[in-house]
Amino acid sequence: MNVKIKKCYCPPQELEGNPVIDYIQHVVFLAGRPFEVKRTQDNGGDKVYTSIEEVKKDYVSGALHPGDAKSGLAAAINALLQPVRDHLAKDPEAAKLCKQVRQYATQAAAEKAKADEKAKEESVKGDAAAPLPPPAANP
Repeated sequence: MNVKIKKCYCPPQELEGNPVIDYIQHVVFLAGRPFEVKRTQDNGGDKVYTSIEEVKKDYVSGALHPGDAKSGLAAAINALLQPVRDHLAKDPEAAKLCKQVRQYATQAAAEKAKADEKAKEESVKGDAAAPLPPPAANP
C-alpha cells in the first residue's frame, strides 16, 4: 500500500483533482478515524487532524506537505486493512479463498494480455494488407 500511495498524484497546495485529499476525506474520515501525520520536529512534528477542513486548510497553506499527506494516508489505510489481513492469515478457509481469487485474477490478466497481443497482431496484419491508394494524376 505504501508504494502505491507514494506514487499517487498529489499536487502541492491544490485540492481540486487531488486523489490523496479525496481519499483522506472519503476513506479515513468516513471510517470515523482521525488523520494522523507523523513527522520530525524539524518538519513540524506529529499532528492529528479531526476534520477534513483542518486537513484542507493546512494543505492549501503548505503546512501539510504532499509527502506527509501520502505517508499519513498509507498508514491510515494500512490500519483499516489490518483486521482483514489478520483474518486471512489466521483462518485457513479464508486464506484458501484468497489464494483462489488471486489465481483467478492472474488467469484473467494472462487471458487479457493474450487477447490484446492477438488484437495487436491482427491490426498489424490488417495494416500491411491494406491496398495502397492510387497515385495522384499529373495534369
